[in-house]
Formats: sequence, structure tokens, C-alpha cells
Amino acid sequence: VYKGMFLAYQVGAYYKDLTDPRFETALILVHQRFSTNTFPSWKLAHPYRMVAHNGEINTLRGNVNWMAARQASV
Repeated sequence: VYKGMFLAYQVGAYYKDLTDPRFETALILVHQRFSTNTFPSWKLAHPYRMVAHNGEINTLRGNVNWMAARQASV
């Protein structure tokens, strides 16, 4: 698992093993985003081990309200 607060093109320079030709993998998942409503911080940087999202999980109350507003269409 690699984690960092940098742009995608900077990953290889930061994690040198990614440029090693002996390094092989069957799967890769990349997530990149720019902060829109929060200030960048290490604790908010992906990856989380159990969830991947777009960074817009703000509050439990906000999610409850969002679901309630759409309940009729579900």
C-alpha cells in the first residue's frame, strides 16, 4: 500500500521500487483528488484500508439527510 500527498507523476520518484523492472503486480488501484471543501492533510489522504470514496463524506447527519431526501426514488 502506497500513500502520499503528491501528484500522480510524483509517485515513482517518491517510491523508488516502482521504477525497478523486477517489481511486478497483477493489480493496481490509483486514487487522486484535489481538496474541494477540506484543507489537505495526511489523515485524509488515501488509501483507507476498508473504504474508497471521493472525499465528500462529511458528517453522519449530512448522509442521513441526503438519503431522506431521496427516499421516495429508492
